Amino acid sequence: MNPFLRRATEYIRDTTAFLAITSPEPIKTFIANHRRVNDLLDFPVRVIGSPGTGKTMMASLVEFRLIESILQDQSSQGNRALAAALSAARFADGEKPLVAAIRIPMESEYREFWELPYEPAVKTKLVLSLIQARAILGLIRTLTANKQREIDDIRFITRPEAEAQLIQIGGDESKEIRERAREVETLVYNIGASLLPPALSDIPDEVQKPYQASRHESIQSVRHLRTE
Repeated sequence: MNPFLRRATEYIRDTTAFLAITSPEPIKTFIANHRRVNDLLDFPVRVIGSPGTGKTMMASLVEFRLIESILQDQSSQGNRALAAALSAARFADGEKPLVAAIRIPMESEYREFWELPYEPAVKTKLVLSLIQARAILGLIRTLTANKQREIDDIRFITRPEAEAQLIQIGGDESKEIRERAREVETLVYNIGASLLPPALSDIPDEVQKPYQASRHESIQSVRHLRTE
């Protein structure tokens, strides 16, 4: 049984159209009413279900840009129900989002990296760097999606002991962090998408450098509004 109002919602790009066919019941059932709801955002969680059961819709619904849109427009009964479910699930407090969540589709291109003629450790590093870069780009994109803030309004707060990681991620300014993530994504993607993969010795130095932007000891938090 499909618990949502329509299937294949991953093909719907318009926010208004997406929310019009979205039900709050899965968020309430699987998250808000979970006996360990307070722990779900602190530990890795895997959601398993057959096609059409709403995994993609539920992941899309908790993205920051959608939560923000829902909270700002509660004129419809549907949005009010979604806002209540998201607040009960600890993704919002009724007025603003509490979690800057994004969704990264794990599509077939990631699988292609395992066909590359490198050692497993090298292939793993390439995939993880690509995911990390896309996580940072997705985070910045979702924070600026509703045009209420520019990238200069976003401030990354790093831990005091993470000075070494600042070089990895491009510094502590949002534009520099975005450019570093773009660089890593482009270089790694070109390796996986190339007709003939480069020899290990020909992989650019920028790809071989450490890049772990979202490790807990690196970035402590993100404030979507700069405060001086």
